[in-house]
Amino acid sequence: FGFAQVDNEVKRVFADAVANLGRLGCELTALQPPTTNPVEMSIQITAAESFASEGYLLAQESELTSHSVSLLRLGEAMSASDYLYAQERRRTFTCEWGEFFEQVDLVISPGCPVAAARIEDAEADTDEEWWGMYAIANLTGQPATVLPCGLTNSGLPVGIQVMGRRYSDAAVLSVAATIERTLPRLVPPAPFGNREGEQIAHR
Repeated sequence: FGFAQVDNEVKRVFADAVANLGRLGCELTALQPPTTNPVEMSIQITAAESFASEGYLLAQESELTSHSVSLLRLGEAMSASDYLYAQERRRTFTCEWGEFFEQVDLVISPGCPVAAARIEDAEADTDEEWWGMYAIANLTGQPATVLPCGLTNSGLPVGIQVMGRRYSDAAVLSVAATIERTLPRLVPPAPFGNREGEQIAHR
């Protein structure tokens, strides 16, 4: 989407999944969607609304994760004008994506710019790489779903995202079901999978 730096292994696995859609007869067109980075905008709106609804939890700050505390404190410090400005940017962003969907029925993209991390390496609460893609749908209200489409060479899962225009939920789910049905079943290597009789599929 322009703002996201996609890992090379994710690109490889995603390209294989997209090629599968082409073989099924889908008309595929490479287009450049709006490139505004939604992450900062999403954080601001989420922080303000989180503080409005859960700010009282700061009274038990020691029982919260550091990420939760940081988000609530950010919302606490935001002014009404900052929040309204973020919502105005959101309105513009939503219009841009609405105009883009006049050219296409669905947008197929990697579910995440990077492959899944091992538990000991993951910092999903604070790492923007993890959630930049679906922040778009969260802000615009467009239906989107993500499903596994392959594995990296080290056996970590890669996702593919299907996003549609507003109120096209049925089309999004139909295409996602087709992807799930036509791609090989993915079995990660031991200790996560590879039970007796199963085959490891790397795509």
